[in-house]
Amino acid sequence: MARRLGNLEKLTIPCMVKFLLVLFESGYAANNPMYGKVPASAFQSGPNHPLYGKVAANAMTINVYSPDGKLIQSFSSQVAANWLGVSNVTVHNYIKSGKVFNNLYRFENSGSK
Repeated sequence: MARRLGNLEKLTIPCMVKFLLVLFESGYAANNPMYGKVPASAFQSGPNHPLYGKVAANAMTINVYSPDGKLIQSFSSQVAANWLGVSNVTVHNYIKSGKVFNNLYRFENSGSK
């Protein structure tokens, strides 16, 4: 676009404003499919994301036990993985195997009892 429109960085502010007004009035900006749209990246993180803070409908509730069987905490599967600093896959593998994680925790799906 810079080649087609010339060397824009040499324009003064009043000239740039006039250039943009002419560009807008010509319909170039209005005909651009991206004109007036908010980029998708503005919605993809943190509180701007539509699913921020919501638990997935298919998330399991995980009970975390000590090796001797005392209930320590209950979490959704994603929160349990974040709490332990591991992936969901690791938590699910330990649930399936019944093994003790790092000699500290044993996991069970809350629906399995």
